[in-house]
Amino acid sequence: MQQRLSSIRLQHLNDPMPHQPRLKPHHSLLPLLCAAALSPATPATAAKLHPGAPFLPTRQHLLAQGWQPLDVHLHANDEFMGTEKALRQQAIAEVESCAMDRAICIFNYRKGRQCLRLFTEGEQVDKMKIYRWTWDCAQAQ
Repeated sequence: MQQRLSSIRLQHLNDPMPHQPRLKPHHSLLPLLCAAALSPATPATAAKLHPGAPFLPTRQHLLAQGWQPLDVHLHANDEFMGTEKALRQQAIAEVESCAMDRAICIFNYRKGRQCLRLFTEGEQVDKMKIYRWTWDCAQAQ
């Protein structure tokens, strides 16, 4: 008797509820929705990102596409020097840092839940070029 009750319970657990039809795996939209939500960039953004692209026009394109500059410096008393200072003076507050030994700077952007970190090379702001990028989110400093 006990075994029969267990068998009935298990069968009941596997049956779909009357108001919830059982979906076949190929009917599920979940994988498509997840892929769309997690895709790191829109085609318009990705088209403008390529090594060697000039930084300032690329930045303007990103802003036009809805990317927001992300200032990771939480302290108003942070001191900036060299290229970082020149960028800040041009109201480019998304600069995270610039290396002292090599002309590489990191810039941070956010669009909804997506993040973008641009790496540039060059010491003069108007001559900076995109070096590489990642879809990582920067940590506040």
